Amino acid sequence: LGAIDLIRRADQGGITTAWLVMPGMGLDSLTLFAAALMQTDQIRIGTAIVPAVSRHPLTVVNQARVLEQLPPGRL
Repeated sequence: LGAIDLIRRADQGGITTAWLVMPGMGLDSLTLFAAALMQTDQIRIGTAIVPAVSRHPLTVVNQARVLEQLPPGRL
């Protein structure tokens, strides 16, 4: 299963929060979260690691602002 499917299943199973890390060469966790938030009802999402070398801080802030508007209060 992919990350989005796992987050959707967790939401359906009553899990309250899903966390992902974003490895330097891995999938973009913030983009995955955007897709997952549109397919879930209540699960909250979070990331503890976003590579600073490959991503400008303003880009991360702007992505977070968008995520917070999808379903408010779940980022």
